[in-house]
Amino acid sequence: MFQLNQEVASLKSVGALLRVGGMDQYCCEFILPVVKSFASRHPEVTIEMHGVSNDDAYRLVQSHELDFSIAVGKQGVRDLTERIVGYEDLVLCVSRKLAKDSSDFERCLMRYPVLLDKRANYINYGFLQQGVAFPNMVHCDSDEAVKEGVLNYGFMGMIGTGRVQKEIEAGQVVVLHTFSSHVPVKAFAHKANQENPLHKAFFNLFRPYKATKENRPAAGNVPHRTLR
Repeated sequence: MFQLNQEVASLKSVGALLRVGGMDQYCCEFILPVVKSFASRHPEVTIEMHGVSNDDAYRLVQSHELDFSIAVGKQGVRDLTERIVGYEDLVLCVSRKLAKDSSDFERCLMRYPVLLDKRANYINYGFLQQGVAFPNMVHCDSDEAVKEGVLNYGFMGMIGTGRVQKEIEAGQVVVLHTFSSHVPVKAFAHKANQENPLHKAFFNLFRPYKATKENRPAAGNVPHRTLR
């Protein structure tokens, strides 16, 4: 995030202020291209980019502490404008210290508790209410706690790949099971600000996701079953 802020700082100028935030991966993938494009057209605008948790990215727009954010698995509310910019999978994962690959799925399932955020709409309604269960589930209200539990405390985690992509690529985290849930990644802005031309111009630079044959999920891939 320090490198991202350095690059954004080089684009800043004195004038209006726009604040945007999200998890570091989303800052790189979705936000930074928008910032570069917008700054080239509006050099008078100062832009602040904040690395925040998924929960905070959503909450801080609602409270007007951020003007825009990227978050995954969040249900829109009346006061917010949203746009789907991508999708990610929901996975069951564990630290490589506890498993070498997906062949360890059954062994891990019987040995380690599963940590998950039951508040997340796509977990609660998309899976728990459809009969997906585990022998030992621990509910929490923080996606960051799920990630920390996987990395350092011997839990399996039910989590979106966006939160652990770097760790998966680095070999620190093993994906035991993939739920092809096609969870939407969304850009959010407060509707109260959309009459402002600068706010509207910035938000419109987030490209809507367009499904193709290559990235469209196969029908019927979501496993509505009990994992015991």
